[in-house]
Amino acid sequence: MQPAPQQPGYAPYGAQGYPGVAQRPTSGLAITSLVCGIAGVALFWAIIPLLASIAAVITGHMALGQTKRDPSIGGRGLAITGLILGYAVVGIGAFVLVSTIISFLFLGAFTLPFVFSS
Repeated sequence: MQPAPQQPGYAPYGAQGYPGVAQRPTSGLAITSLVCGIAGVALFWAIIPLLASIAAVITGHMALGQTKRDPSIGGRGLAITGLILGYAVVGIGAFVLVSTIISFLFLGAFTLPFVFSS
């Protein structure tokens, strides 16, 4: 009796992928963009998120340009994720800054003298 034939095309468990096919290297700028974007979200309570988010946006755009010019470099998804996180934190920071200024201009002018007068 002969053993049952295996299904063609499937690598056995623990195989190292396809032989002879090299993986694309990931862009260092894309990794930097993602790390800075995560740092901007995780460190929302300090001044660091604004700086990290600006770095995430800059390096994310540079990484997208790099992956567009050289298709042999990977990391486009990492760069896009870093851009989204960076723009989100910059947008939230801008909203907080504008709302703080508006609240000081319109509410602070009328409430502070009454608070300290008693």
